[in-house]
Amino acid sequence: MLLAGAAVITLGALLPWFELAGESFNGFSDLGGEVKDGPAFVLFAIILAGFGVATLAAGRLLPIAILAVVIASFSALAAIVDLADVMDAVDFVGASTGPGLPIALVGSLLALAGSIVALATRRR
Repeated sequence: MLLAGAAVITLGALLPWFELAGESFNGFSDLGGEVKDGPAFVLFAIILAGFGVATLAAGRLLPIAILAVVIASFSALAAIVDLADVMDAVDFVGASTGPGLPIALVGSLLALAGSIVALATRRR
């Protein structure tokens, strides 16, 4: 589930987050000097994919599972904060939301669930 969550997070970073005046913006769009959060989501996805591969290759490793829970939690929190910012912009300037941030949030929660399962699974 970590690998699937990482792929969904990357997809969410690439899809449109919101549309304003007929132009769509994603996590990599230039918003006049604003910090772009798309690269952060891709970094989270790369780290989570690495943890997923390590978990598949080496079996249950407690430190990797703990770090995966922490990174997936950071990714989910970042997606929630960005989604709240977009919702504020929608209310304030009349923009429309896109599918990118909700998909990134779902991917983050999927990776979090996978990392919790990896943490809870007992292997001998």
